[in-house]
Amino acid sequence: MTAPVVPDVTFMDERQQRIYTALAERRSDIASIYRVALLLLSRPAEVGDERTRISHICHSMREVMNRVLGAMGTTASPRLKPSSGEQVQELPDLLARFPGLALDADGESIPVSRAVAEVFDKLIKTAVQEKRRSRDDVASLLTDDGNSEHLVVKRWVGSRSFFVRWAHLQDYEPESSKLPSDKLMRTHVAAFDELFDAVITAFFTLRHSIDDLLAEINSLGEVGNVISCKTPSKADVQAVLLKIPTFQLRRVFYEGLENPRWVRPLFEAGAFANPPEPENTDDGYIRDVYWPEISYLTRVAPEAPTDVVDVLLSLASSNNAWVRRATFEVGSKIPAAEGARLKPLLQAWTTTPEGFGWRTDPEELVSFAITLLQGSETKTGRWLANNLFAPRPSVSDDPFKQKPVLALDDYWYQEELPRLVPALGADALKAVAGWLANFAKFSGHAGDERDFSGMVRPSIRARDNSYPSPEHALVDAVRDLAMPAVLEDPEATVKVLLSSGVQLLHKIAMFAVAEAIRQRVDAGANARYLLGVAERLLGPLGQDGVRHPV
Repeated sequence: MTAPVVPDVTFMDERQQRIYTALAERRSDIASIYRVALLLLSRPAEVGDERTRISHICHSMREVMNRVLGAMGTTASPRLKPSSGEQVQELPDLLARFPGLALDADGESIPVSRAVAEVFDKLIKTAVQEKRRSRDDVASLLTDDGNSEHLVVKRWVGSRSFFVRWAHLQDYEPESSKLPSDKLMRTHVAAFDELFDAVITAFFTLRHSIDDLLAEINSLGEVGNVISCKTPSKADVQAVLLKIPTFQLRRVFYEGLENPRWVRPLFEAGAFANPPEPENTDDGYIRDVYWPEISYLTRVAPEAPTDVVDVLLSLASSNNAWVRRATFEVGSKIPAAEGARLKPLLQAWTTTPEGFGWRTDPEELVSFAITLLQGSETKTGRWLANNLFAPRPSVSDDPFKQKPVLALDDYWYQEELPRLVPALGADALKAVAGWLANFAKFSGHAGDERDFSGMVRPSIRARDNSYPSPEHALVDAVRDLAMPAVLEDPEATVKVLLSSGVQLLHKIAMFAVAEAIRQRVDAGANARYLLGVAERLLGPLGQDGVRHPV
């Protein structure tokens, strides 16, 4: 058998070799790209390849600094979707929709349509949250308390920004004198080396100090006649808590703890009593201090659902964003009967400015509702579904700026609605049609005095653009539910669609009935039972010989 080839690391100094070894233990691909960056930096560039060498070194180091956060388990917040970069890619489509848009017009203020303002508002908010997310992840790696304003965080961000700047070619070729020198690149590599070496030294020292403890706690033994993890005594729990007084020690312990039988004893010992509260920073951000205990609760919830739910219910007054995020992740993967017990907690959160939490993954929000609906906890599942998808009145009194308030942003609303609809079961059409009717009313498209909601969607069959839109997503959902329902029970289906009196729903009813007639005729089947419904939708025949919808 051929012995594995060991990469050459002799060009690295002792610290770099230590970093390379630590990275290789976590992710070999990051270790490899770190090694290549140092190898390139140790050799002079070929004549004419100076800029290419700089680009390769900086690209490699940028990837190392970005990916090492996840490799060390410090990037827990979900990525925002769509990202700011993806939204920027959509801007040409926006210009095509509004060809008269002129943001460079003269004047102190430039009026734009609400749709345009919403696009830029979302883009700016996404960019701000991405920046906050990035700094929080770095702070979680480098500092004991997650302080994103710490000097080491600023130093890390500064070096990473340097690598980002020189990773790609620009629109122009800079003069040789403007290119970064090897000395400057080594300075920024050294910044990473110094900061990360301190992390791995502490991390692995602490990890090794409690590895044996975790191995014993997580080991399986014979409990009665069953092979299972052991339940600790009060003395066992107190002994462990005395050994993990610092953030880093708690993190190593709770991220390595796999024994679900420790939830209740730790809870009774007060280990889960005080999640850290959000902190306001000098630059106007809100910093969420990571709470390592929540990673353990989330991980073992499927094996100890009752105990974990009891812990979460005790945290109703907590504003910790990690707790709120974990609650929905837990709810999505435990039995529905246990998940339904969390309703008082969720109700309490709906009354707070933070709501369900900005860190909460929208997919987990919807997954929890689906778990409840499919697990016979229909009442609680519908309550949560309504909180996520039912439009609420606009907060603006200006009739030209009205937009219904939604718990999910436009992108996630459009993405997750199709996933939720099947879980609503027999009530799906009634629920979704009601949401669409209210959306039309709250947006000012339909009311007692006027109703132009039918103009929102020229073609019920297909929308004219793919830009995220809750209203179009609702139209698609109602249409797709109505078509098979009309074939089965046209009278009851049309009654549901027309009950709100909204023109857009009437238009969908006409499309669904027409499509049902077409399908029956194409199949050579009898469509007579649909003709009466179609005539009523078209309205009575007037003196001018034209039918007028009512």
